[in-house]
Amino acid sequence: MAQSLVKYSNILEIIGDIIKVRVPNDKTLGPDAVRFNDLAIVQDGDMKSLAQVIRMDRDIVSLQIFQGAKGFSTDSTVHFLGHPMQTVFSQNILGRIFRGDGSPIDGGPELKDDPRIEIGGPSVNPVR
Repeated sequence: MAQSLVKYSNILEIIGDIIKVRVPNDKTLGPDAVRFNDLAIVQDGDMKSLAQVIRMDRDIVSLQIFQGAKGFSTDSTVHFLGHPMQTVFSQNILGRIFRGDGSPIDGGPELKDDPRIEIGGPSVNPVR
């Protein structure tokens, strides 16, 4: 189910690769408007970076910016994507070459219509 991007521009602080943004509780967006581990795009002018929700404290959401926060300011905008990290899961990925973010770099056909699965999840307990 595709969700439209939710955009916020109330960035409170940037410390290292972590930014904190105020996300008001908006009942019209539903109870899961922003969730732990969801992805977001942080944008400042032409500069964009993928980020992930790593902490939520009432209306303050902390995001880790994957490419680093250098060059971003408190005037940047945050677009929440409404889903955690995903990857394509189909026969069409066999033999392909991908970037670290999962996008193909081999000049082959697009994979945007192929099924996706969430990646990540609970860590493995080695004691079990």
